[in-house]
Amino acid sequence: MNDEFKKFIDNLKSRISIAEVIKEHTPIKQKYGGRYAGKCPFHKDDTPSFSVDDVNGFFYCFGCLEKGDAISFTQKIHNISFNEALQKLAEKYNITIPSFTKDNSSFSEEQKSHKSKVIDTLQTVLNISKSHLNLNNLKNTDFKNAKIAMSYLKSRGFNEETINFFEFGLCEKKMDEVLNEYKNHELLLEDSGIYVNNYNRFNGRIIIPIKNKDSVCVGFGGRIYKPEQEQAKLAKYINSPETIVFKKNEILFNYHNVKNTKNDYILVVEGYFDVIKLWQAGLQNAVAPMGTNITEPHIQTLAKTKRKMLFCFDNDNAGITASIRAMTMCFKVLDENTYFGFITLQNGIKDPDELITKFGLESFLVNIKNHKTIQQAYLDHLLKSFNILEPENKTKLQKTIQNQCVSQIQNKTLAKNYNDFFNYSIKQEEFRLKYNNKKNKNHHIIESNINKGIISSDNKSTNNIQQSKIIINKIENNIIKILVSNANLITNQNCDDIMELININFCNNLYSDKYYTISNAIIQNIENKEFLNQVHSLFLEFYDIDLKVNDFSTMIANIKQLIKQHQIKNLESQILQHSTNSDTNDSVFESLYNDLSRIKSSN
Repeated sequence: MNDEFKKFIDNLKSRISIAEVIKEHTPIKQKYGGRYAGKCPFHKDDTPSFSVDDVNGFFYCFGCLEKGDAISFTQKIHNISFNEALQKLAEKYNITIPSFTKDNSSFSEEQKSHKSKVIDTLQTVLNISKSHLNLNNLKNTDFKNAKIAMSYLKSRGFNEETINFFEFGLCEKKMDEVLNEYKNHELLLEDSGIYVNNYNRFNGRIIIPIKNKDSVCVGFGGRIYKPEQEQAKLAKYINSPETIVFKKNEILFNYHNVKNTKNDYILVVEGYFDVIKLWQAGLQNAVAPMGTNITEPHIQTLAKTKRKMLFCFDNDNAGITASIRAMTMCFKVLDENTYFGFITLQNGIKDPDELITKFGLESFLVNIKNHKTIQQAYLDHLLKSFNILEPENKTKLQKTIQNQCVSQIQNKTLAKNYNDFFNYSIKQEEFRLKYNNKKNKNHHIIESNINKGIISSDNKSTNNIQQSKIIINKIENNIIKILVSNANLITNQNCDDIMELININFCNNLYSDKYYTISNAIIQNIENKEFLNQVHSLFLEFYDIDLKVNDFSTMIANIKQLIKQHQIKNLESQILQHSTNSDTNDSVFESLYNDLSRIKSSN
């Protein structure tokens, strides 16, 4: 760094109140003099561990060990470069930036040389950390901790091949003794993000290298591994801070491996341990952001691969928030050649790591198969927050969709199609809610009349059937009549919708017996003419439809395929449900998988 540039930086810092800069992003309270404290904006902080010294112009977090001045804080909080942070602060405080910071060849060459030295330093740390974890290394200077660390990794389910592939290492105090042998090690270790105030931020942690798209190590992720560290409530995970080579909004863990695979989709998960566990299980196309939410540069990088993108964040409030944030950013790059889907883990399963550990990869693959498209996942989330039967809430929902989604899509035709989808889906949901409210209301009336003695309990079933016939919506009935009379309308494209209509009418407590009688009989007896006449009579009894037997036979042949697909979908749903239930035994899984295989192989 030349003298002129250093003078400018010192002048800039002297005119900036770091407390004012930080207050714009996180609440901090003055303790005494120029000292402030608050919750750290860079990690999940339950108790205030973030300290600000406004007199000396620096901040420090005792939880995640992030530290720096107003410039580095601006870099970190906005995920921007050093020069961009200078520009932002200079504009805020009306300070003119000298030309050498914008275009100076000697400075640029100096910066390139420094980058190279930082990368070399990171590679040195990586090599040392790997040797300190290797139990077969006779020169291992910290064998006791290496053994504990390796036992921890094995307890997490990682095998030796995976540990070697991802280059796990160990960072303990013994490493500092080795690093002291290198010239200018303190400055380079500070600039590479390893040291903070001459202290190794990764001490006492298993570390994993973070590599850029060119497979160059640019930082590390660190994980505690001892019970006493858990008891001391140390941050479980920490990552390298922003440096001259490590930009969190640009780096995706494992992207350097995934970009060369031939999978038709890329899976985005929340943490690097999820990525590693998926890789070991055989799913080698997962990436993860590094200590931050997914960003627009991340999504733009993934979109360039021309592959489908599926997101699976942790099943907690933070994960749900991250998913919604990702959706709103995905809409900005959405076009006819991009595909975004979202996976939701059920029944208390926190993350892919936990699901695979408990139930294996097959369970996670079922989750992947049952993912929702971005538009469906987005709408399902919003519908939980708005009661669309209230006009005001429905209007708010429609405005939210317009602002967050439709207006963000650059392709006008695609934006119109998405708008049509949301309008149609909202109408369908309105209809469902009104239908259920009406059904429930009539059910309560019947129950009340039984209790009052107006309807005897012996006649409950008969009256329920009569009442249910009344409340089945006429539109639904008419649609099914049209389908029954016009078998050619049933196609592979609309089969799910048709089966849903059949379910609404049959799959409830009142008619489940008839539905299963018809569906099972169709599957087993399609060639039996006598049976066709019996099922024909059963349909007539329920729908009172004037239907010719010949037309009915054609309709049955088509609907057989629909029922088969529906049964496959139901079995996959049951497998998913049981996979997240720790009480399910192996015999139940075996039975479900056998049924699924039998139905898939049937004609």
